[in-house]
Amino acid sequence: MVSFYENNERIPPADILVKLSEIFKVTSDYLLGIVEERDFLMEARKKMVNEEENLLLSIYRQLDKDYKDIVIGDIKKYVKMQEYMQTSHSEDEHEHQKKQA
Repeated sequence: MVSFYENNERIPPADILVKLSEIFKVTSDYLLGIVEERDFLMEARKKMVNEEENLLLSIYRQLDKDYKDIVIGDIKKYVKMQEYMQTSHSEDEHEHQKKQA
């Protein structure tokens, strides 16, 4: 049945179009050929990545593999450091509240 839609022999009803877009995780506009794939992907990327993240990604892509590995390692260290600081801060607040009680 899908082959009829793929070969432009039939147009799917709205309920089928919605189901197909959910299955393939694309917009109905893309399925209907209203937007091209690259336009769809660019729009999806804009929704998933903010401007700051996009800048970071474009700079990262300019690096060779060795430097990419270094950057990833550094980011992981910063995440661990942030988690430690948040945990430490929470424990300090908890102790402070106990002393006041």
